[in-house]
Amino acid sequence: MHPLLKIAPVLLFAACQPSTAENKTVYVNTAHVAEKMNMRKALDVKLAEMRGKKQPEINQVSVELESVKAEIANSKIQEADYMNELKEKRNHLHWKLENLMKAISDSSDVYNKKVTEEMDKKILAFGKENEYQFILPMNNVLYGDSALDITHQVIEYINK
Repeated sequence: MHPLLKIAPVLLFAACQPSTAENKTVYVNTAHVAEKMNMRKALDVKLAEMRGKKQPEINQVSVELESVKAEIANSKIQEADYMNELKEKRNHLHWKLENLMKAISDSSDVYNKKVTEEMDKKILAFGKENEYQFILPMNNVLYGDSALDITHQVIEYINK
């Protein structure tokens, strides 16, 4: 489903509201907010530390894997048991490398989810405190007057 169809009822409702000083519909660039959040920066540091700790192991497994692949390709010994042993070792190293990479990816996904959840809570609180009727995500707004962009105010609010 197209993203605009998801919020079409909200946009229609907002457009039909009487134009008053109290009608406060704005938009925010959530991607920019997420990027500038102090929480995101702290989690990025943790993720970089995790990558740094796992990198030597990733490098070692990669070297071993390439060595086993080369041994399989260049082996003069065609004995079935020997070749099966090499192929099992290759498969194990490949599996180990994939798991190391997956652990980093999974941690990144968890961090991104934490950032999104925290950002959503803070935007909701910001909207209530400032009595906005609607705060729309910029990626679902085809056009918006730049005066209605509250991205920087939201970033300041979240990081205070």
